[in-house]
Amino acid sequence: AGDRGRATATFRELSAQEESSSDRSLRLVKFQLATNDVDGARETLLRIEARDPGFLPAQESLLALELREGKAKEALARIVQLRERHPDAAIVDRLHGDVLMHSVDFAAAAVAYRKAHARDQTETHAIALFTALHRSGDLDGAIRFLQGWVNSGNSGLTPAHKALAAGLLALERYDQARQVFQKLQALGVDDPLVLAGLARMKIRAGDMVSAKVHAERAYALAPTDVAALDAMGWLLVHSNDSSAGLR
Repeated sequence: AGDRGRATATFRELSAQEESSSDRSLRLVKFQLATNDVDGARETLLRIEARDPGFLPAQESLLALELREGKAKEALARIVQLRERHPDAAIVDRLHGDVLMHSVDFAAAAVAYRKAHARDQTETHAIALFTALHRSGDLDGAIRFLQGWVNSGNSGLTPAHKALAAGLLALERYDQARQVFQKLQALGVDDPLVLAGLARMKIRAGDMVSAKVHAERAYALAPTDVAALDAMGWLLVHSNDSSAGLR
């Protein structure tokens, strides 16, 4: 505890020495949040805002802190201010979507994320839009969007492929899901969700040997992961050991 306190004090001293460096101060904020010094993080962020109100990363952190504390009204008010200052910034649309997701207004969040994605077609915005569409009940629309985006020159992005594969599996589009999971495997992705998906595909194909390898690897990587546990359950059930699968 003492070492952590000294580290915090050191960070604060460095930040005070570099009052003109918002980036350095933001590193202090990340450290403060990591050590659960929420009050200190808020104080640092407010200092950054006072001297550099246009520094959007600090605004993003302030908004996240407000949501963390359940201050949805304050977060929405911040969005209004940010939109006035930065009317064309994709990050403001994304942050608006984050606030709406926190408020469980998934359809409105999808609208905000779609605006963000139209301004800046990043993987972060694509996955955020996919998630909002999915949570709003439009999984088919979410799949259509993400599949189209991935196929439009964004085929090397692992997180987008993982989201797409999981969505296809949820819609029971097994052939399409298998293709995406195999692509991720070819990219060398060693991930519980991917391995669990491959196990499900191998079980459907009757290849229980390969299914066992993938399912056990997924479980070894993340024994509490839902997808890994699900794959182990399917494996045990289809290995004629259903009682073990249900334990």
